[in-house]
Amino acid sequence: MNPNSIRFWRAMVAVSILVLSAGARAEEEPSAPPEAIDAKADGILREATDALARAKTMTFNCRSKIVTRVREMSQEVTESYSVALKRPKRFAVTSRAVLTGFTILSDGQH
Repeated sequence: MNPNSIRFWRAMVAVSILVLSAGARAEEEPSAPPEAIDAKADGILREATDALARAKTMTFNCRSKIVTRVREMSQEVTESYSVALKRPKRFAVTSRAVLTGFTILSDGQH
């Protein structure tokens, strides 16, 4: 997939939104499911997932934020990740956290 194409960037935005939305905040009440799926949004999401399924390589960066509150104590942890994939079996995930940073690599063999 050409990184200069609009489809590529749409796919990257969709992946980023999916990754960021996975860390829903615990203090928020879950919302009711939508009554109807917006056709335009559904089309954009389907196009993005189709593009991801065809992609031979992909890279993206994301950040997660976890806030833990117990009574009057609060702790906030923010981490940044880099992800790189090359089909069929190679990938790298790197966390740049100060205390808990890590790197996971797979060359498709190990």
